[in-house]
Amino acid sequence: MTVAGVIAEFNPFHSGHAQLLEAVRGCADLTVVAMSGNFVQRGGVAVYSKFLRAKAAVDSGLADLVLEIPIDVSLSSAQGFAVGAVRFLEDLGLITHLAFGSESGKLDELRAVADYLKDKRFDAFLTETLKSGVSYPAARQTALERIAGMPLPLLQKPNNILAIEYLSALDNSRIEPLTFTRPPGSVSATRLREILQGGGDISEFIPLAAQKAFDGVPPLFEENISSAILTNLKAKPREHFTLLPGGNSEGFGNRLFNAVQASDSLQTLYAAAKTKRYTLSRIRRAVYYAYLGIPAAPPRPRYATVLAANKRGRELKCAIPLKRAGRDDFHGFARQSVL
Repeated sequence: MTVAGVIAEFNPFHSGHAQLLEAVRGCADLTVVAMSGNFVQRGGVAVYSKFLRAKAAVDSGLADLVLEIPIDVSLSSAQGFAVGAVRFLEDLGLITHLAFGSESGKLDELRAVADYLKDKRFDAFLTETLKSGVSYPAARQTALERIAGMPLPLLQKPNNILAIEYLSALDNSRIEPLTFTRPPGSVSATRLREILQGGGDISEFIPLAAQKAFDGVPPLFEENISSAILTNLKAKPREHFTLLPGGNSEGFGNRLFNAVQASDSLQTLYAAAKTKRYTLSRIRRAVYYAYLGIPAAPPRPRYATVLAANKRGRELKCAIPLKRAGRDDFHGFARQSVL
């Protein structure tokens, strides 16, 4: 039996997601989605609750089982997100293939770039470039292009970048990759959130099942909870920020603590903490790590939270192997900064 895993946020679930799941459905017997919960990868809150987004995917008839990605993974960098989500799917013991969209749509092309990450020169090139003060994403691209000996336009596209991280995370995995071309010109979840935030209507971009799931539910935005988050952060001691992943690196934790104390809104906090080296996404993730009190090196979970399932998904859930609780069930998370 072919069981495809899909890693997603569905923030919100839209027609592009439905097209991907339709393509996956044509290649697999069952589809399991590992989805971010109420907090998402770029640092922030999801516009709809995790249960509504999962329901939209299952009610569309295209997903059989939706499980929640652990929160420390959903708030990770692209690399940490890919590694953590892939390991989460591996631990289920059922997934045979990982399916994902990409602008390229060419597995060999994407795999070639992923192989550059294993080059022994990569770490040295990355460190050297970071010393020039550029951001991590820019330094990473420069390091990879130095190894390739040519420009890598693939790295200019967000879904390609995540696809390459998935392929790297699948190295030595028994799970096989499947990639599908993202339709050019398709609306992005980012654009839909902008429309929602402006009070607009996104129904033309949303499958009917998702419309029913979201109907009558007001979307949530960071501005709705920003005062609560900032108040919480201001009450935390300096040590809380230095214990964040990378918090002791070049004064990052101290910089974030000082920005919190000097700011009257999350937007001014982000502006105060951001530098060429520390991207806005990294700052945002660190803020939510601090707010939620996520430990710097959380254990790998011994459980999977079910968000939605159809009849086939419930049957599949029962096939997930259970482990007896014990110290050996805790595995260290990826040895890397998850921010």
